[in-house]
Amino acid sequence: MSERIEKLKKLIEKDRVVDMATLFKVLDTNSRMTVFRHLKRVGYLTSYSHSGRYYTIKGIPNFDSSGLWYFGGAWFSKYGNLRKTLVHFIENAEAGMTHGELENLLHLSVHHTLHDLIQKKSISRKRVERFYLYISCDAKHGSAQVSSRKRKITDEQETCPLNPFETIEVLVDLLHSEDWRVKSIVNRLKIRKIKVSDYQIDEVFFRYSIKKKIST
Repeated sequence: MSERIEKLKKLIEKDRVVDMATLFKVLDTNSRMTVFRHLKRVGYLTSYSHSGRYYTIKGIPNFDSSGLWYFGGAWFSKYGNLRKTLVHFIENAEAGMTHGELENLLHLSVHHTLHDLIQKKSISRKRVERFYLYISCDAKHGSAQVSSRKRKITDEQETCPLNPFETIEVLVDLLHSEDWRVKSIVNRLKIRKIKVSDYQIDEVFFRYSIKKKIST
């Protein structure tokens, strides 16, 4: 292994995540082509967040049960970049996935990437109730995902609507938090012994015409 490759490997093993400026410095070059040639030799991964601005090497990430890893402000996926990661989760979701569910899972905005994937026919989407469901581009698999989602919605709709106290608790939570992701709201209320479902939270947003936002 060359001296520069050894320096590169040791740096990433120490810092765990690095950016291009750091790689330029350690490899003593301003050529991105040279950097990627050396990264390829050590087996690298690119962050799916920050437009792929951060890098690590295989063996360092301790991926969670979803196959994701967070370190130093950057998110990495064992499935590859953001596009590949979105396709993986959508294809493997029994009931497809909504825009909100994907953002909850990946912790970043995915709107433009989903649009690009649809344009390239890498995934498909179908209107279900008040939202779009992102599904497999395979017609048979996609149809099964839609059917599964409709059954899930029916089950959730049978849940009793929130009472006035619970509704107020949801609204108060929104006032005191910057993170309006449905799963985050459900989890925060759960800590306070208030049990609500994703569907019930969505109903509050719909009833009061609240536009969802996610943390940055």
